[in-house]
Amino acid sequence: PELDIEDGIISKARANGDTRWSFVKQVIEHSAATNPGNSGGPIVTQDGQVVGVHFAGFDKARQYFAIARDDALPVIRQLAQGKDVESIGINPLGDILELGGQKFGGIWVQAVQSGSPADDVGIKPGDLLIEMEGKALAENGTMREFCSIIRSRRPTDKMTIKVLRPSTGELLEGQINGRPLKV
Repeated sequence: PELDIEDGIISKARANGDTRWSFVKQVIEHSAATNPGNSGGPIVTQDGQVVGVHFAGFDKARQYFAIARDDALPVIRQLAQGKDVESIGINPLGDILELGGQKFGGIWVQAVQSGSPADDVGIKPGDLLIEMEGKALAENGTMREFCSIIRSRRPTDKMTIKVLRPSTGELLEGQINGRPLKV
């Protein structure tokens, strides 16, 4: 359905989806207040038409964001078939880390799924992915580059990575779906 900004639900039909925890090329900014944990809930018009899927919100700014229905449907179909979607098996967060007076942009690994490509290569919680496929990650603290690379590959493709392990100060290199990490 056509989005009606005047109906009080949609604030902005084409907002920026570049954040520390996600990158979506285009999102819908809406005014439907949502509670933590409501990600994945539908955004509906007054006549019950689903126009988007809620995925983020900033309560203090009263800003809430949804992925457009047509962009979300292919992912919903894959998940309904039990297929993993765009994942190497980490819970990522774009970040900028200062270590020894030097700043590093990267993807902070909060958790690693057992048996995933990330686990197989040796990525551990607390690691910072600083480069993937020769491209610097999260130089501005967002997930844009990481998500773009993941979306441009098949789940079984080899992808070169560089990882900073702050707990030991090591710089590691390897390949997702390939060579294990080594100094």
